Amino acid sequence: MLTVLHESRIGDSRCDIGESLSLERELVDRIDRWVESRPPALDGVWALHTESVGAVVDRVAQRTAYAAVASRDAGGDELWDAWEELAEAAFGYEDLVAELSTGRRRVPVRRRVEA
Repeated sequence: MLTVLHESRIGDSRCDIGESLSLERELVDRIDRWVESRPPALDGVWALHTESVGAVVDRVAQRTAYAAVASRDAGGDELWDAWEELAEAAFGYEDLVAELSTGRRRVPVRRRVEA
């Protein structure tokens, strides 16, 4: 779903940006709440990651959308760059998941403002 939101903002001038960004924030927040509901792999002091898991997943989705659009509409360096950025984002996600599952990393707790 995140990838679809990003792709629609890239290629659809009729896209309601505000609504799309709101839904994106909601999905990222759901991911983060799910991660926060899981017990940490180990007790102790872990290195703090700079982003939430939701933010990392959102970046992978964004890069996936860019790569899909570049595959249809671009070529050469632009296409290569889009796929390179997707690969880097995917490796970053894989590294974060591995570090979280072994207790070597923790993610920031999101502060929610009550409406």
